[in-house]
Amino acid sequence: MTVAVGQRGSTTPDGVLVQEAAAGSGESYGALYDRYAPEIFNYCLRISGSRDDAADATHEAFLNVLRRLQDDDRPVLEFAPYLFATARNETYALMRRGNRVYPAESLPEEKGGATDAVTDPERAALLRDSQDEVRAANARLAPRHREVLALRELGERSYGEIGQIMGISENGAAQLIWRARMKFRAALTAGAVASVVAMSADCERAQVLLTRIQDGEPVDDPDRSWLDYHLDECGSCRAARGMLLEVGATYGAWLPLAGLVGMREETLTAAGNLVGADWSGVAAGPPGGSGGGGSAAGGSAGGLRRAASP
Repeated sequence: MTVAVGQRGSTTPDGVLVQEAAAGSGESYGALYDRYAPEIFNYCLRISGSRDDAADATHEAFLNVLRRLQDDDRPVLEFAPYLFATARNETYALMRRGNRVYPAESLPEEKGGATDAVTDPERAALLRDSQDEVRAANARLAPRHREVLALRELGERSYGEIGQIMGISENGAAQLIWRARMKFRAALTAGAVASVVAMSADCERAQVLLTRIQDGEPVDDPDRSWLDYHLDECGSCRAARGMLLEVGATYGAWLPLAGLVGMREETLTAAGNLVGADWSGVAAGPPGGSGGGGSAAGGSAGGLRRAASP
């Protein structure tokens, strides 16, 4: 059961919060925002490379979901995949406009970020360098590869959820994750990935199975037995197993960023206006969960001012 992190309660299921938000509860809408906004913002950021675009896409995604709840009697059965798919569409729409897209490695340095918690200057510098390398490698990937890595490595979304969000099958998600990890490693260390490229249909099958196992996805016993036999015979796929661990650890060095100042207040205020309710008290209050969008340091709400108002 998915639980809320917001003020509405730490054990309230998504479905209850969604129904209450659709009926006009600003507190329930705020709880949904506090739970999902940080992950949605970082997901959009890693696709687009622009903090302003990520803020705008997050803002519009939450408003569009509320519009959907207001205008359509059909229930939103799985809120998280629906919200991510909405944010995905908003992000790609902003990127197509092409008016403020810039490489992820050019992002301005966060104030009050994770490196501030590292008191050793040498360790702080190493952390910044590792994050810079990951951002630069990510920026060289195709948008779909950036997207699937964010969903899996950052959000730890299941293959089924990733398929729902991206409009592909679960098996297609597994294959895309594998290719994205290979491309990411190649972007980090040019040419080093050649030794783990699938050499045959059996290798491709093995490497997708390795991906599923690495991510805790179900693999049946016959496939596991076949994989063990294949790994005994194939040095390339044994190397692939090590590559998966390496990519996960390396990508994890890129710590999530806080959202822009004012994101939470502006979105909740706009949402209240959309349903004809006064949610100013909820909007002005502190986020219910840790890492909520309204508590970010650095930046401005300039990106949100460009978002369409309801």
